[in-house]
Amino acid sequence: MPHAPADEYRARLAARRDAYARLSRVDERFSYARLFTFAAGVFLILAAWRGWLAAWWVALPVVSFIALIVRHDLVVHARDAAARAIAFYERGLARIEDRWAGGGETGERFRNPEHLYASDLDLFGPASLFERLCEAHTRGGQDLLAAWLKQPADAATVRRRQEAARPAPKKSGHGRRRSPI
Repeated sequence: MPHAPADEYRARLAARRDAYARLSRVDERFSYARLFTFAAGVFLILAAWRGWLAAWWVALPVVSFIALIVRHDLVVHARDAAARAIAFYERGLARIEDRWAGGGETGERFRNPEHLYASDLDLFGPASLFERLCEAHTRGGQDLLAAWLKQPADAATVRRRQEAARPAPKKSGHGRRRSPI
């Protein structure tokens, strides 16, 4: 039996929150490792300067520090992606549970009192259709959605948009890639 969309979103949200918490702990460990490696490098530089050991020993913490920076950067990017996914699923649940009003981009800048039907249909502004639909994070994406809402489309364009929005059929078997979100 298929899951309700809200149940699926809650499960994915919980998984992303777990991933975020795990990656935050790893991030903290990398930060401490970098601090320790930096301190060890300073100690080895002082020791080499005083002649207590060979100067080539300084290369060990330098190389380790660079490797830690690279690996830490990967963890930070993954944690940030998990945070974006959390926000995505929270917004999706808000829509499903009809709590979406007041939580998104209102499109107020697109409001035009002279437009034939925009005010009657509440296309823009608080609790508007634009706010409910808009998931665009760029100004260009928001501009495109506003243009689509303000101008009627011909039947062929509507069909193309509906086809583009239709979910792809599920493939059976193995080898299917999981969504990054």
